[in-house]
Parts: sequence; structure tokens; C-alpha cells
Amino acid sequence: MNDKLYTIGVDYGTLSARAIVCRVSDGAVLSQCDHPYTHAVMTDCLPNGTRMPMGWSLQDPNDYLESLTISVRGAVEKAGVPIESIRGISIDFTTSTVMPVDENNKPLCNDPRFASRPDAWCKVWKHHGAQAEADALTALFAEKDPELLLLTGGRVSPECLPSKLLEVLHHDREVFDTMARYMEAGDWVTSMMTGTTIRALASMRNKAFYRDGIGLPPCLEEAYPELRGWADTLMSGQKVDIAQKAGELCPAMAERLGLCPGIAVGVFEADGHVALPGVGVSGDGAAMLSAGTSAALILCAREMRPVHGACTIGNNGILPGYWGYASGQAAFGDLLGWFVGHCVPPQTAEEAASRGISVHQLLTEKAAAMRPGSTGLLAIDWWNGDKSRGDMNVSGMFLGMTLQTTPEQMYRALLESLAFAVRRMIDAYEEQGILLNILHVGGGISYKNPLFMQIISDVTGKTLRCSAPLPAACVGSAMFAATAAGLYPTLDEAVTAMNCLGDVTYTPNPEATAQYLPLYKEYQTLSAYFSEENPVMHHLKSISRGE
Repeated sequence: MNDKLYTIGVDYGTLSARAIVCRVSDGAVLSQCDHPYTHAVMTDCLPNGTRMPMGWSLQDPNDYLESLTISVRGAVEKAGVPIESIRGISIDFTTSTVMPVDENNKPLCNDPRFASRPDAWCKVWKHHGAQAEADALTALFAEKDPELLLLTGGRVSPECLPSKLLEVLHHDREVFDTMARYMEAGDWVTSMMTGTTIRALASMRNKAFYRDGIGLPPCLEEAYPELRGWADTLMSGQKVDIAQKAGELCPAMAERLGLCPGIAVGVFEADGHVALPGVGVSGDGAAMLSAGTSAALILCAREMRPVHGACTIGNNGILPGYWGYASGQAAFGDLLGWFVGHCVPPQTAEEAASRGISVHQLLTEKAAAMRPGSTGLLAIDWWNGDKSRGDMNVSGMFLGMTLQTTPEQMYRALLESLAFAVRRMIDAYEEQGILLNILHVGGGISYKNPLFMQIISDVTGKTLRCSAPLPAACVGSAMFAATAAGLYPTLDEAVTAMNCLGDVTYTPNPEATAQYLPLYKEYQTLSAYFSEENPVMHHLKSISRGE
């Protein structure tokens, strides 16, 4: 392999886009550059001041192109390589992050007629306004297409594309009638780069319930006549399978990005999924925890088994030739960020500042001195809903608070609650005979918080192998670009050569694992009570919305 050929991988996260220039021969990351979205995530109002409904999360798609331009140009400039040596580019994106567009793929929010209409904007993956539609789809599939529910963990999520599409239909009929397509943001950016309308089949399988040989769910058109023909219209475009070439960089985007026109553009993948090859996982049996703003447990297997709580189960949905499984937590790193930003007293922040460390570092240091269970606290990690059960109307909680409770005790309880949720996901797979022995971990938390990694290892009883301090999703996207460009015949070969798996390993402490077991059982009992027996969390959410 020529050691002077490069590809670009771009990771679109919840708040920013990051680009890397990666050497194809060995995966060395020469440079990286990220740029935040100007409007971040809009939860209160649109840019013109229009108020939004409670529970909504929207973005401005124009921010995606701005961040792509700045991050790619910045990474290429830092790398200092000739642009002629860059042979491909590929992106990953949060899913389902979706938007309505016109026949020219212009986002409807850019049309002055719809600038004040929330449904015309891009709905972020964690937008949970479509819970009612998700519940209706769950009931519909249970009656008309029960096999489909086996691929969604038994319940449809409000985060998936059909839930959000129905929300547009019910909430703003004019926007629904005007749109020519309803697009994943990852498909939209890829289409902008190639100049043609592209649809990633992996995303359609994972987030739109597309099945090979069947297509999109026929019962949807029966139940909702407005969706008749949606496969040919709203989901139209060139369908490209996983790890394939979506097209070539068109001249206009090449000029914008400072790259050569005609280089290969890979089909987009989900951000959590693409980190799987990024950390070196390419076959049957190994699993990866993507630990970032949210978290996802990703793995591949040769056969399909129904796993309760899996968000998606799709053939050729993550790696070519495998059934891909994904379970998730809707709040992970952002839960810890919320606590530090809103629940820490001034004296804690002052102590951290006086020592020249972050509040996270101070709380982690103090929490590390505690033994499992010593806080007297038990937390439920549903601050952004329970993604594994597809229920976004439940919420987070602390149990066991006293006047003596300290911020570091609360912080440790949150770390433990997130680890309990990871174990709950692992248990669901192992109950179906899908055994996980080693858990690869990617994402910034994997190399920024050793205490958290050790707690996850102790709670789950699993060995963790962490990625190098590199953006694993970007590296995975760079692999997809290399495969699309024909620099590797298969994705497996690209994974072997280019992965960023590090040498940091965490092994479970048997004593701590035993100490956590009774606490985990209480977590199971408490979470089952509030999700299955007592609807108080649902009632609180309804009351807060004035219902």
C-alpha cells in the first residue's frame, strides 16, 4: 500500500463536526479539526425567535455545510499533504436526524414560507416530540407486522424516521404536503457532496424499517393513506449499500472544501456504528461501547436473534455480511455535563479552579475514594428517556438523598447508573445466547475518565479495551472512504490496517463486581417499577406539558 495516499473521515456529532486526514497504509491520523454548529441544538426557539413545543430538539442544516467546510479545510491545511494525494471522503452522522426537502434537496426551513415552522427544520436524533406516533406504530406493527417488531426490540422509538415523519403529517400538514423527500441528514450531506440524491441502505434498514425483499413496511401505507407511494417519493434516491461508493465529489463542493473534484465519496454510516470498525471490530462476537454524548452498544453476529431492548437489528446494517445490533442510552456524557453545569455548588467550582483542574476531574478524584455502594444513593439514568425500552416519557431520578449527600456522591451514583444501564443491555444479549467477552470502547470518555471505565468493567464483569485518544468514528469513516475509493478491496482489510484500537485495558475487580451485584438488582427493581408498574413519570411529563 502506498504510504502517501490519504482519505478524509468526517464525524457529525450532536454539537459539532470533526474531520481528520488519515493515512491509508496504516491509519495514522495526520491532523484533525472540528467546528461547532453555529445554532447548536435548538430546544426553546428557532433563530427568528419562534417558540418551539416542549421536548423538541432541532438543528439548522446550513450549520452542517458550514462545519463541513471549516473542519475539512482546517484538517487538510494542518496535514500539509498535497490535495492530489487525498483519494476519498466519507461522513458519519447521528441518526435519525431528519429533514424535509424540496425536489432540489433544498431544506424547507430555507424557504421563507416555512422559516417559522418548526416541522420544516431538521429534527435531531434526540428529538422526542414523536412519542405518540411511535406508540401508534408499535401498536400497528404488533397487529399487522409482528416480525418487524423483532427488529426494533419490541417497541418503536420516537427517534426513528417513520415516527418523525408521521409527526410532521400530524403537526403541520402544509409542510408534509410541500416536501418532496424526507431525508436523513447524513444522506443530505452526502447528496450535497455528490450532486445526486443518495440513500444509505444501512440507515434505511436501521431507522426506516426497510427489509431486503420487502422494502418499507407495507402496513404503513394501509394505515396512513397519506403515505401511499412514500417509497417512490419521500424516500426516493439512489440506494447505496454499506461500505460502497456513493459517488464522486462534484466540482462545486470540491471547490468549497478545497479538494480535487472526482474523488470517491463513501455512503454515510451512523456515528455510533462506524466507530465499530474504527476501534478494530470487524467480525462475529466482539462488541463496542460508543461512549460520547449518548452511548450505544454495537455488535455484529452471523445470525438474527430477537433481543429485547435493541434499538435496531438489521442485516448489512453495520458491517457487510453481518446482522448488526444496536442498543443505546439517550444520555451518557451529556448527563454528567448536565450535573456539572447545573447541580454543583459554587464552592466545588472554586476548589477545582484553585487547583487548576476541571470540575469533572475534581468530582472524579473524590468519587474514586469511595467503595461501591458507600454513597447510599441509587440513580436511574433516564434524564433523556429510556432508549432501550423506546420510552422517552420517563425521566431520571436519585433515590436515597439526605442532608449529608455531597456532589461527589451524586456524581459517583450517576457513573454507576450509567454502568448499570450498560450491564442491562449486555444481559439482554446474553439472555439470547449472544455472549460478549471483551468490550471495545470508543469515544472521548474512554480515555478521559479511567474511574468511569473501571466502574463499567466492575459492574459488567467484562474486560474493556479502549481506543487510542483518537476520534474512532472519524477513523471508521476514513476506512469507508478508503474502501469506496478502491484502496482496499474489502472493509475487513481496511479495518486490519487502519484501526485505532489502543493498548489501555480495564479488567474487572472481582470484589467490586460482587459489591455491585445487590445494587444492580435494586436498579433493576426500581427501573422495572417506574417503567412497568407505576406511570408517575409519564404523569409528571404530561402535567409539565399542560396536558
